[in-house]
Amino acid sequence: MQKKRSAAGIFFSFFFRAVVVILAIVIVALSVVLVRGLIRGKKLRAKNQNKAVVDESILTEHGDPDELLANPEKTTENTEDTGTQDGLGDDSTLVSSINCKIVVLNATEVNGLAGSWTARLQDAGYTDVTAANSYMQYDHTVILVAENGMGADLLKFFPNADISVGKLTESDTDADLSGVQIFIVVGASDSGQ
Repeated sequence: MQKKRSAAGIFFSFFFRAVVVILAIVIVALSVVLVRGLIRGKKLRAKNQNKAVVDESILTEHGDPDELLANPEKTTENTEDTGTQDGLGDDSTLVSSINCKIVVLNATEVNGLAGSWTARLQDAGYTDVTAANSYMQYDHTVILVAENGMGADLLKFFPNADISVGKLTESDTDADLSGVQIFIVVGASDSGQ
Protein backbone atom coordinates (compact mmCIF):
# COMPACT_ATOMS: atom_id res chain seq x y z
CA MET A 1 0.00 0.00 0.00
CA GLN A 2 1.22 3.39 -0.92
CA LYS A 3 1.57 6.11 1.61
CA LYS A 4 -0.44 9.23 0.99
CA ARG A 5 1.59 12.39 0.83
CA SER A 6 0.49 15.52 2.49
CA ALA A 7 -0.22 18.71 0.58
CA ALA A 8 2.89 20.34 2.07
CA GLY A 9 5.05 17.40 0.93
CA ILE A 10 3.71 17.65 -2.62
CA PHE A 11 4.26 21.42 -2.64
CA PHE A 12 7.88 21.14 -1.49
CA SER A 13 8.57 18.33 -3.97
CA PHE A 14 7.38 20.49 -6.91
CA PHE A 15 9.12 23.55 -5.47
CA PHE A 16 12.51 21.82 -5.32
CA ARG A 17 12.08 20.38 -8.81
CA ALA A 18 11.28 23.88 -10.14
CA VAL A 19 14.34 25.33 -8.39
CA VAL A 20 16.56 22.63 -9.95
CA VAL A 21 15.14 23.32 -13.45
CA ILE A 22 15.58 27.09 -13.04
CA LEU A 23 19.18 26.63 -11.85
CA ALA A 24 19.90 24.40 -14.85
CA ILE A 25 18.54 27.07 -17.22
CA VAL A 26 20.60 29.77 -15.50
CA ILE A 27 23.76 27.65 -15.74
CA VAL A 28 23.20 27.01 -19.46
CA ALA A 29 22.52 30.71 -20.11
CA LEU A 30 25.66 31.80 -18.21
CA SER A 31 27.70 29.21 -20.13
CA VAL A 32 26.48 30.63 -23.44
CA VAL A 33 27.34 34.19 -22.32
CA LEU A 34 30.79 33.06 -21.15
CA VAL A 35 31.57 31.25 -24.42
CA ARG A 36 30.45 34.26 -26.49
CA GLY A 37 32.62 36.54 -24.33
CA LEU A 38 35.64 34.28 -24.82
CA ILE A 39 35.14 34.23 -28.58
CA ARG A 40 34.82 38.02 -28.69
CA GLY A 41 37.90 38.37 -26.48
CA LYS A 42 39.95 36.21 -28.84
CA LYS A 43 38.80 38.28 -31.82
CA LEU A 44 39.67 41.54 -30.03
CA ARG A 45 43.09 40.22 -28.99
CA ALA A 46 43.81 39.12 -32.54
CA LYS A 47 42.69 42.49 -33.88
CA ASN A 48 44.74 44.42 -31.31
CA GLN A 49 47.85 42.36 -32.05
CA ASN A 50 47.79 43.81 -35.56
CA LYS A 51 47.89 47.38 -34.31
CA ALA A 52 51.19 49.18 -34.34
CA VAL A 53 52.88 50.19 -31.13
CA VAL A 54 54.03 53.79 -31.32
CA ASP A 55 57.76 54.19 -30.81
CA GLU A 56 58.13 57.68 -29.36
CA SER A 57 61.63 57.98 -30.84
CA ILE A 58 60.26 58.23 -34.39
CA LEU A 59 57.86 61.08 -33.74
CA THR A 60 58.80 64.32 -35.42
CA GLU A 61 59.99 67.32 -33.46
CA HIS A 62 56.43 68.55 -33.05
CA GLY A 63 55.34 65.31 -31.42
CA ASP A 64 52.23 65.24 -33.60
CA PRO A 65 51.02 61.63 -34.11
CA ASP A 66 49.81 62.61 -37.58
CA GLU A 67 53.42 63.16 -38.52
CA LEU A 68 54.57 59.71 -37.40
CA LEU A 69 57.34 58.84 -39.78
CA ALA A 70 59.97 56.16 -39.88
CA ASN A 71 62.70 58.67 -40.66
CA PRO A 72 65.99 57.45 -39.23
CA GLU A 73 67.83 60.72 -39.83
CA LYS A 74 64.94 62.70 -38.32
CA THR A 75 65.57 65.32 -40.95
CA THR A 76 62.95 67.70 -42.18
CA GLU A 77 62.63 68.98 -45.68
CA ASN A 78 64.26 72.29 -46.51
CA THR A 79 61.67 74.92 -45.71
CA GLU A 80 63.84 77.97 -46.21
CA ASP A 81 62.98 80.15 -49.16
CA THR A 82 65.63 79.09 -51.67
CA GLY A 83 63.71 80.06 -54.75
CA THR A 84 62.80 76.44 -55.48
CA GLN A 85 59.42 74.81 -55.68
CA ASP A 86 58.09 74.17 -52.14
CA GLY A 87 61.63 73.80 -50.78
CA LEU A 88 61.92 70.35 -52.43
CA GLY A 89 64.96 71.15 -54.52
CA ASP A 90 65.35 72.54 -57.99
CA ASP A 91 63.42 70.98 -60.86
CA SER A 92 66.48 69.03 -62.03
CA THR A 93 66.46 66.93 -58.82
CA LEU A 94 62.74 66.11 -58.91
CA VAL A 95 61.94 62.51 -59.82
CA SER A 96 58.72 61.56 -61.59
CA SER A 97 56.58 59.11 -59.64
CA ILE A 98 54.87 57.71 -62.75
CA ASN A 99 56.96 54.49 -62.83
CA CYS A 100 57.72 54.23 -59.10
CA LYS A 101 56.25 51.47 -56.96
CA ILE A 102 53.63 53.29 -54.87
CA VAL A 103 51.51 51.95 -52.01
CA VAL A 104 48.45 53.96 -51.00
CA LEU A 105 47.52 53.33 -47.36
CA ASN A 106 44.15 54.01 -45.79
CA ALA A 107 44.83 55.67 -42.41
CA THR A 108 41.15 56.48 -41.75
CA GLU A 109 37.95 54.65 -40.86
CA VAL A 110 36.55 55.21 -44.39
CA ASN A 111 36.28 51.80 -46.08
CA GLY A 112 37.74 51.56 -49.58
CA LEU A 113 39.58 54.89 -49.41
CA ALA A 114 42.98 53.51 -50.45
CA GLY A 115 41.35 51.64 -53.34
CA SER A 116 39.65 54.81 -54.58
CA TRP A 117 42.89 56.78 -54.52
CA THR A 118 44.73 53.89 -56.20
CA ALA A 119 42.23 53.86 -59.07
CA ARG A 120 42.49 57.64 -59.39
CA LEU A 121 46.30 57.51 -59.59
CA GLN A 122 46.19 54.65 -62.11
CA ASP A 123 43.76 56.65 -64.25
CA ALA A 124 46.27 59.50 -64.15
CA GLY A 125 49.00 57.23 -65.56
CA TYR A 126 50.80 55.94 -62.49
CA THR A 127 51.69 52.37 -63.43
CA ASP A 128 52.61 50.50 -60.22
CA VAL A 129 50.10 51.50 -57.53
CA THR A 130 48.54 49.21 -54.91
CA ALA A 131 46.22 49.75 -51.97
CA ALA A 132 46.66 48.62 -48.37
CA ASN A 133 45.82 49.67 -44.81
CA SER A 134 47.73 51.58 -42.20
CA TYR A 135 47.50 50.31 -38.63
CA MET A 136 47.58 53.92 -37.42
CA GLN A 137 45.04 56.65 -38.14
CA TYR A 138 46.15 60.03 -39.46
CA ASP A 139 44.37 63.37 -39.71
CA HIS A 140 46.60 64.64 -42.55
CA THR A 141 48.08 62.82 -45.52
CA VAL A 142 51.79 61.97 -45.42
CA ILE A 143 53.90 60.98 -48.42
CA LEU A 144 56.99 58.95 -47.53
CA VAL A 145 59.60 58.70 -50.26
CA ALA A 146 62.79 56.66 -50.64
CA GLU A 147 64.95 59.69 -51.50
CA ASN A 148 64.82 63.47 -51.77
CA GLY A 149 63.18 64.82 -54.93
CA MET A 150 60.58 62.06 -55.16
CA GLY A 151 56.83 62.48 -54.74
CA ALA A 152 56.53 66.18 -55.57
CA ASP A 153 54.28 65.40 -58.55
CA LEU A 154 51.82 63.72 -56.17
CA LEU A 155 51.09 67.04 -54.48
CA LYS A 156 48.61 67.82 -57.28
CA PHE A 157 46.44 65.04 -55.79
CA PHE A 158 47.29 65.71 -52.14
CA PRO A 159 48.08 69.44 -51.97
CA ASN A 160 48.21 69.57 -48.16
CA ALA A 161 50.33 66.46 -47.72
CA ASP A 162 53.72 66.48 -46.04
CA ILE A 163 56.56 64.84 -47.99
CA SER A 164 59.39 63.26 -46.07
CA VAL A 165 62.13 60.73 -46.68
CA GLY A 166 61.28 57.59 -44.73
CA LYS A 167 59.80 54.14 -44.85
CA LEU A 168 57.24 51.99 -43.09
CA THR A 169 57.63 48.60 -41.46
CA GLU A 170 55.40 45.54 -41.16
CA SER A 171 54.19 46.86 -37.82
CA ASP A 172 52.81 49.95 -39.61
CA THR A 173 50.86 48.37 -42.48
CA ASP A 174 49.54 45.17 -44.04
CA ALA A 175 51.15 46.09 -47.39
CA ASP A 176 53.83 44.13 -49.23
CA LEU A 177 56.86 46.34 -48.53
CA SER A 178 59.30 44.89 -51.05
CA GLY A 179 60.55 47.47 -53.54
CA VAL A 180 58.17 50.24 -52.45
CA GLN A 181 59.58 53.66 -53.31
CA ILE A 182 56.64 55.83 -52.19
CA PHE A 183 54.06 55.40 -49.45
CA ILE A 184 51.01 57.67 -49.55
CA VAL A 185 49.38 57.46 -46.11
CA VAL A 186 45.96 58.99 -46.76
CA GLY A 187 44.62 60.81 -43.73
CA ALA A 188 41.16 62.07 -42.88
CA SER A 189 41.86 65.41 -44.61
CA ASP A 190 41.77 63.59 -47.97
CA SER A 191 38.99 61.12 -47.17
CA GLY A 192 36.42 63.20 -49.06
CA GLN A 193 38.51 62.91 -52.25
